[in-house]
Amino acid sequence: MLAEVLLNGLQGSRPVTLIGFSLGARVVFKCLQELALSGNNEGIVERAVLIGAPISVNDELWGPARKMVAGRLVNVYSTKDWILGVTFRASLLTQGLAGIQAVQVPGVENVDVSELVVGHSSYLGLMQQILEQLELNTYYPVFSPSTPRSSTPRSK
Repeated sequence: MLAEVLLNGLQGSRPVTLIGFSLGARVVFKCLQELALSGNNEGIVERAVLIGAPISVNDELWGPARKMVAGRLVNVYSTKDWILGVTFRASLLTQGLAGIQAVQVPGVENVDVSELVVGHSSYLGLMQQILEQLELNTYYPVFSPSTPRSSTPRSK
């Protein structure tokens, strides 16, 4: 559904930043996969942040998703997240999860927050600190539009 909303342009003509925690990160990832399946949709998503994500580290899944993000695709993980490891490793029958380890795919930025996050539920109280550490409000030139941008500041 999220991919459909983005494809229909309900966010306007500007790119979006998607941030998801836990199952929300899985929703963001599935959205990126759906955008990849739906055709030439690069540039709709400027940044995507997956925090404590119950997603396999299988690079076949990450490649198409990475192509849908024009800028940063960030995997925030904690090696101390035992709840995520036990719960989803069994259900996904996988050897590795993005929420507890780095994803070894070119273009995926891995951020280890194991020093801060001691368990899955501790992300909630640390979310603001984690997002500030990522410096998402720092502008990284990604798009090179063919027409000049207006001088009107973008709203946050």
